[in-house]
Amino acid sequence: MKKRILSILLLCCMLLTLLPTTAFAADELPDVKLSVPTKFDKIVDLTKQNQELKIKDSKTYLIKGSTDPNWYFQHRIKIDGKNNTPHIFLDGVRLQAPKDGPAIELYGGASACLYFIGNDSELIGAENFAALQKNKTDGYLRVLVQTGTKLTCEGGRYGAGIGGSKVGIKKFSQGHGMNLHFGSLATGIYGGEILATSGVYGAGIGGGQGGVGEQIYVYSGKLTVRSVSEGAGIGGGQGGPGRFIYIKGGTVNAGSESGGAGIGSGDQDGQNKSEDAHHIEISGGTVEAWSNYAGAGIGGGRGGSGYDISITGGVVRAQGYYGAGIGGGMNGDSGNILIKDTTLTALALPLYPSSDYTERSASAVGRGSNWVHYMTVIQDQEFAMTREENIKIEASDGKSVRLSATGWQWRPNQGTNKLGWGTTTELLIGCVDLQRLSLPYAYNYGRVISELELRCEESTHNHEFGWAIRDDCHIWACKKCGARDPAAEMSKQNGKHIPGVWRNQEQLCAVCGHVIERDTKAPVMETLTDGESYTVEDTLDGKPGAYTFTVSDPAASGEASSGVKSVTINGVPQKLGSFYSLPAPDGSNNDAGAEYTVVATDNAGNETTATVRTYRRYHVKVISPDGGTASASSTSATAGTEITLTATPNTGHHFKEWQVESPAGLVITNNKFTMPDSNVEVKAIFEEDAPPAPTDPAKPSISVTGTYTYNGSEHTVTVTSGGSGTASASPAKAAAGTEITLTATPNKGYRFKEWQVISGGVTIKDDKFIMPEENVDVKAIFEEIPAAEFTITVTDGKATIDAGSEISKAAQGTTITLTANAAPDGKVFDKWVVESGSATLGDANSETTTFIMPDSEVSVKATYKNAPVTTYSLTTQVNGGHGTISKSKTGLTEGSTETVIFTPDNGYEIDIVTVNDVATDVLSNILNVTMDADKTVIVTYKVISHTHTYDQEIQKPETLKSAADCTNDAVYFKSCSCGEISTTETFTAAGTQLGHAWASDWSKDTDNHWKECSRCYAKKDEAAHDYGSDNICDTCGYDKTVPHTHNLTLVPAKASACTEKGNTAYYTCDGCDKWFEDATGASEITDKTSVILAATGHSVSDWKSDNTDHWKECTVVGCGVIIEGSKAAHTAGEWIIDTPATTTTSGTKHKKCTVCGYTMATETIPATGGGEHTHSYGSEWKNDADNHWHECSCGDKADKAAHDFKWVVDKEATATQKGSKHEECKVCGYKKAAVEIPATGSTTKPTDPTQTNPNTGAESPKTDDNSNRILWIALLFIIGGAVIGITVYRKKKKENAE
Repeated sequence: MKKRILSILLLCCMLLTLLPTTAFAADELPDVKLSVPTKFDKIVDLTKQNQELKIKDSKTYLIKGSTDPNWYFQHRIKIDGKNNTPHIFLDGVRLQAPKDGPAIELYGGASACLYFIGNDSELIGAENFAALQKNKTDGYLRVLVQTGTKLTCEGGRYGAGIGGSKVGIKKFSQGHGMNLHFGSLATGIYGGEILATSGVYGAGIGGGQGGVGEQIYVYSGKLTVRSVSEGAGIGGGQGGPGRFIYIKGGTVNAGSESGGAGIGSGDQDGQNKSEDAHHIEISGGTVEAWSNYAGAGIGGGRGGSGYDISITGGVVRAQGYYGAGIGGGMNGDSGNILIKDTTLTALALPLYPSSDYTERSASAVGRGSNWVHYMTVIQDQEFAMTREENIKIEASDGKSVRLSATGWQWRPNQGTNKLGWGTTTELLIGCVDLQRLSLPYAYNYGRVISELELRCEESTHNHEFGWAIRDDCHIWACKKCGARDPAAEMSKQNGKHIPGVWRNQEQLCAVCGHVIERDTKAPVMETLTDGESYTVEDTLDGKPGAYTFTVSDPAASGEASSGVKSVTINGVPQKLGSFYSLPAPDGSNNDAGAEYTVVATDNAGNETTATVRTYRRYHVKVISPDGGTASASSTSATAGTEITLTATPNTGHHFKEWQVESPAGLVITNNKFTMPDSNVEVKAIFEEDAPPAPTDPAKPSISVTGTYTYNGSEHTVTVTSGGSGTASASPAKAAAGTEITLTATPNKGYRFKEWQVISGGVTIKDDKFIMPEENVDVKAIFEEIPAAEFTITVTDGKATIDAGSEISKAAQGTTITLTANAAPDGKVFDKWVVESGSATLGDANSETTTFIMPDSEVSVKATYKNAPVTTYSLTTQVNGGHGTISKSKTGLTEGSTETVIFTPDNGYEIDIVTVNDVATDVLSNILNVTMDADKTVIVTYKVISHTHTYDQEIQKPETLKSAADCTNDAVYFKSCSCGEISTTETFTAAGTQLGHAWASDWSKDTDNHWKECSRCYAKKDEAAHDYGSDNICDTCGYDKTVPHTHNLTLVPAKASACTEKGNTAYYTCDGCDKWFEDATGASEITDKTSVILAATGHSVSDWKSDNTDHWKECTVVGCGVIIEGSKAAHTAGEWIIDTPATTTTSGTKHKKCTVCGYTMATETIPATGGGEHTHSYGSEWKNDADNHWHECSCGDKADKAAHDFKWVVDKEATATQKGSKHEECKVCGYKKAAVEIPATGSTTKPTDPTQTNPNTGAESPKTDDNSNRILWIALLFIIGGAVIGITVYRKKKKENAE
């Protein structure tokens, strides 16, 4: 008996060990291939559910909502139990959470797979809670949204959209969004859309306030995720890290409006404590991650670092604001970032091409904005390398990376603290350390990249490396494509070209052999011409002189000078210098001269040769004593030259002869001699004339008294003047030898100049002369006394007479013109100021004026004043929306430069920019406008054209290639993300095959019977008849004793339609189910599918529209149905300016539907009313279903933002009556449609929770907890065993007592 009891207890313990004890580990889950089942374990209609729905098992559920868009389920769906993993399919479910919880909650460590199918679903969380909440580290949540279905999750204040609640809001409330999985890579049916929006301080997907976001996986679908404030788009809430985030596929747009990263950690918490982001991997899909303030696009939030980030596939755009595009948030670091085999745009806003703001710049990939660190780096470039960030860019074998980096670059020719803004484009192979990526002319620009774009390209050739030339530098790169291999560069001397030797008129780089310069022009010998002869003066000491010349090496146009290399004279190398000498011959060779051959060579190998002769030139010295003057026809000459001598005696002297001083033997004949081989010195000899006889013996005078006097004849002195004075002689008559005195008296204003001897040949000295033996005629020459001139001093100007040259003196009475110098920068002419003198100016306020010169010095000065400031306005405008532009400005100083920044919306780029109606090129979305007039800048954006990538597997009528049949899944054409449908690339929709529709009755002929599919006519269970004793088949009832005659009925031919099959004509037998081609039954159709014609499918039209909706319809004649899912209300775009308004005329604008192009509205833009247009947005809010804004009459928008909704109760619910409420924007008052508030109580009997579904036979779920049924059974076994043991023991004891 004891053994029996022990056996029972052991059995109970074994049963207990079978109970599950742990939940699924937090790791990547096996992929889901499950399609939507046709049967479910339980079906729940929420419209009939009036209390919280609890799920405590692992069954398959279908939960249905209402088709009424205003209906919301006002209770929570709670999935409970650590060991449970239900598969729940939700169709059109709209859940408004109660005030104390989320809409759907995984509780107690439970796991769940939620499939959103059919109609769109919406989940709204209450304050402090997520909409779809998984709040613990235990268990996992998988969310799958069927293609064509949309799930909207809106978290309550402090909660995530999907993930955690606020930390600590309830006991054990961790607030973490962990182990979350979205979509599937194994099937294309879960490509639907998820819109997840947080409350303030929560993540879109991930942690609530203070909560962690980790172990988050995205496989497929379209996720639009946003944190409204201080949380990450995907990752941590405020104060929470984001880590272990994996994106493998799908289309993801994740962003944070403030403080958090797009993907990563949230903002720092209230105590300024920040958390880092790490282990983020993107290997596929299309990802756009952004932060509008202080966070990285991918990485850390404000103050947080981003490290261990890898992007190894997909198309990624990451944008930070004061945070890095990828890496640290504002003041955050980065490290261990890998970018490989992907297409990437990383952007750190705002861009600061002006160095005034560079200290606020963040890196496109790397650190966030940090002023202290930045200023240290900028002054010590090597400091940037002291902290390893390990940012790697790689390409797999056979691929290259096309990289474009824009930002601040250190350039060695600008000094330590000088930077330059620019863009560098590279083609790279292998592995690149972005922190060390540099060129010889741009050091370490990886530290200051503000915008980084890269894409992987397939290499089309084998790389052949060698030296390549770029920007006067040599780099080691592929000779074919220019790709660089940074690993190979480590052993190469990249750098500026190093001038090497000259060879064949070219100078080569000493490292790479590149031709740096060319010199094809030969040296020039200045003043030396080939074939010429030159004579050389002797030196002063009588020695032979030398002919000097210079040699230069000028450059031809566009070339460089290589410099003079050598100069030889008659083969003898000369020392290079400023000039060279060719000595004159010395001695007997002078007649032949000295011959020289001069050769000048430059470093480039160019050569110039000149052969010349030099001759010695001797000096001729003529000495003149006091008796006269003497000269030679040349003061120097070469030997053999004829020299003519001239001697001129003074009055009273005559020339006697030439006296040779040297050389001895020189012969002078007729005042001429031939130049010898030496210097010559000769002397002119003069003698005085004989005195005149004292009397004339021909005419004696005899005096009676005995005294005799001789009176010779007298001659007349005639004195004339030019009328400018008077002149006379005293005496006017005199005998020869008499001294005559002349007197000249000038008129007023004149002065005596000189005496002019008309005749008589006298010499006048000191107004006197000796009367000759003839009459004398002289004339007094007078000249006008010039007027006195006075100094003119002009400061900052010049003085002229009329339009003549500048003067500094002028006579009294002269009209002087003054002209002021050009005004200095920022100044204009003011007036003239007379600083000294008595000048009276014609117009002192004119830059050009005149005055009459007084009889004294004059000093005048031009003065200047500050130029009046001219200002202009800059008007900016977006034509047609899809982006923004820098705001308009007024009061801009003339000549200033304004930077206009264009920011297109996602998926758009600049189409055209006009400045005052003139199209203008724009670089990197930035335009610098010089303000020399009022300027109007208008930008029009366009959709970015792209190459279609057909990777979207969407199941809709337009993409259907072949419909599913009994044995084959449906085949669809793949789509591009832009909506374009491929005509060649297809995918198979797994699980869509219809299965056979086997008939319940047997088909038969004379030999066999079988079951036949009514769709494809396939057979199963075919067998020969099994006759009984009555000759009737026991299975199908065929009677072989009754002869069978085919009774044929014609099935007429029928053309295929869009959705219906057709057929060719055939005949069927009513008795045996056989088909025949003819009416006689002679030709049986054994393959019944051969006569069936497939449905043609719809031919889809372009967009059709009316004033409210647009749709597509079938163009097949007779069909014309509206394509399923295509009809929708118009979506209004931005205003498009047709004609801009001017000061006097109004303009026009219109709005179009962004989907079909239907013109929804046309309005007039009022004239601006003179002067520049100033935007007036007014106080009235404009709005649509998503946003609100203020709008100017010209169509420009300001303050555009998403609605901030709150619930407003219109009617309170009572115990018996329903209420209603609506969502209303707290800013602009926009209202959503009202929804119902269920009655608070009910007098009717509750619905039986175990009622069987009449359609499926499955039970609806019980709300009791049945998950521990095994535990209760085990306990019953234990209790039963104990009772049996006690009974047996008592019975045995009683028997022993008896």
